[in-house]
Amino acid sequence: MSKIKQLTDQLVDQIHESGCSPREVLARCFSAFVPSLRIFEHRKPARAKHYLAFIRERPCIVCGSQVTIDPHHHGRHAMGEKTDDYRCVPLCHYHHMTYHDRGFAGDLEGWSDEDFLEHTVRLLVLYLRGIEGT
Repeated sequence: MSKIKQLTDQLVDQIHESGCSPREVLARCFSAFVPSLRIFEHRKPARAKHYLAFIRERPCIVCGSQVTIDPHHHGRHAMGEKTDDYRCVPLCHYHHMTYHDRGFAGDLEGWSDEDFLEHTVRLLVLYLRGIEGT
C-alpha cells in the first residue's frame, strides 16, 4: 500500500470520527490531484482561519524553521486566486518567496506537488486529531 493511500485512509478515518463531511473535505483537498473529485471547481474556495493558524504554528517543511511561517496554498486554482485553505503547507517566508519566484528550484529542487500533497494529508490528520482532543 502506497504512503499516500495509507495517509488518505487514515485521514478518512479521522474525518469520520470528527463528524466532518469526508466527501467535502477530501474533495476540496484532492480535487487538484484526483479528477473524479472535481465537484467543487466552480465554488468559492473554502476559507478556514483556524486551520491557517494551525499551519502557521508548524515548522517549514523544507528547512524546519519556525520563524515567519507562511501557509503556501497549492493545487489547482485560477490565476490570482488561492485554492482552499485546507490545501496548504507551512513554508518559511524565504522558501515561500523562493517557490513563487522560481518554482521547484534552488532549495526546493527535488520537491514536487506530490510532496506537498503528502504533507497536506499529514497536516490534516494532525489537525483533526487536535480537534478530537478538545
